[in-house]
Amino acid sequence: MPDWRGTASVLRRLLQSERGGLGSVCHLERRHWPALDEALEGGGVGLFSGCLALRGADGERQPWRGGLAVALLCTWLALVAYNIVYATRRRGGHGAEGRTEAGAAATSAEEEVPRPPPPKGRCQTAARCEIWDATKFLLMTGVIFFKGNEEYLRDWTVSRAALRPVVPCFIFVSGVFGTSVSLQALVKALFYPWPCVLVMGAIFSARCLDERLVSATAGFNGFAFWYLWCMCFWRLAVSTVMHAGNRKLGLPVVFLLLALQLLVHALLNTAGSLAGPWNDVWRCFLFYAPVFAAGQLVEPSFWKDTFAERRRAAATAAASVAFVVLWYLLLAASPAFGRWNTAYCIDEETCSMGNYGIPHDVLHEPISEAGLGENVAVLALRLGIVLAYLGVLGAGLRVLGAASPGLAACLAGWGERSVFAYVLHHLWLELIPGAAELLDAAPAAWRPALCLALATQATVVLSSGGTASLARWLVIPPWL
Repeated sequence: MPDWRGTASVLRRLLQSERGGLGSVCHLERRHWPALDEALEGGGVGLFSGCLALRGADGERQPWRGGLAVALLCTWLALVAYNIVYATRRRGGHGAEGRTEAGAAATSAEEEVPRPPPPKGRCQTAARCEIWDATKFLLMTGVIFFKGNEEYLRDWTVSRAALRPVVPCFIFVSGVFGTSVSLQALVKALFYPWPCVLVMGAIFSARCLDERLVSATAGFNGFAFWYLWCMCFWRLAVSTVMHAGNRKLGLPVVFLLLALQLLVHALLNTAGSLAGPWNDVWRCFLFYAPVFAAGQLVEPSFWKDTFAERRRAAATAAASVAFVVLWYLLLAASPAFGRWNTAYCIDEETCSMGNYGIPHDVLHEPISEAGLGENVAVLALRLGIVLAYLGVLGAGLRVLGAASPGLAACLAGWGERSVFAYVLHHLWLELIPGAAELLDAAPAAWRPALCLALATQATVVLSSGGTASLARWLVIPPWL
């Protein structure tokens, strides 16, 4: 039976200002995670190390009202209601919530109108294009699930193993559609970190306005969203090198990928010894650069056409399912293989939580011939599970599109605006540190499903058209 008394107790603690409100919850969370600081190298995967420090250095409560929890809940409900009204009005005006042309960083949320059918050479049917956007929605849901439940995932080995490929998959898909090196595309890439600039400016301005906010924001990682910085650098560096090497010099793309992996292996050993928050961005840029580059091994039309032909789609689905099954059977049957194959990244000793999915050995082991060979082998395994993961998701979405075109179109619309969910979920999670205690009050058997439901809801709301219309200035520069 659910522990309703425990849940009610948590709610009372969240709402009672005299008990410290969210500040007390944050304090409890920090106490319950004694190894958090040791597990995080740099700033961790969030905007702040742990959570916003709502207490001073001397342990005194900051003057934050417990009513902040109520305000956040009301804001969330208002956002849900606004999206419902927004979608209803769009449906009345266009017959469905329209989809817009996707920009380099995100979809423009100003006008959502049906777009004309694409040329056959690029995408044979609209459904085939929607598979990629729907895949991004599923991957973003996994990212939010992972980010919001790091404490539980230390013990949820199955969930952790199942979700580890999510971030590499997202980066691979970004590489698939990040091949353009036109001047316009590269100029747009310069503005990918726009949300980072706004967050950094807001935090540093707040510190200047009020001394109390200095301690409250002391755990800020210094760079905001690592993925947006890396996307900018990957587009400017990796995409141009792959284009110049293959199109201009005629070098095989596989050769370029291997050369990039060897260069990354050498540079990561240096990155592991550097200090400072920006080292986190540098490490993520280097480690995931080969995954981004792998997405450019073939033309985007190849991936789109894979699910357009029935036989080809069936073969891809069968091979992907077989690889995924074998992947996890090997993990269950051979713990030694799981420790060696750091692409699994589920062992705290070899790949700790909060380290962006980067194994420790690539940062600290000295460069050697054996190490280079092992590094290339693990890269091949990592790309294998990425392709298999995407193949399984694509096959499932193809079936869903045939059974329920409307639902598939909704998933694609949300996925097209997934960058809004990426930026906003970080900000939202930093403001609701008490959610962990709510999950603590739920029965242990219910927690994974409850977390998945919350992550799905967050992805839907934060990537809906209404949210995008409100937060466009935060994600996309006004002049783009």
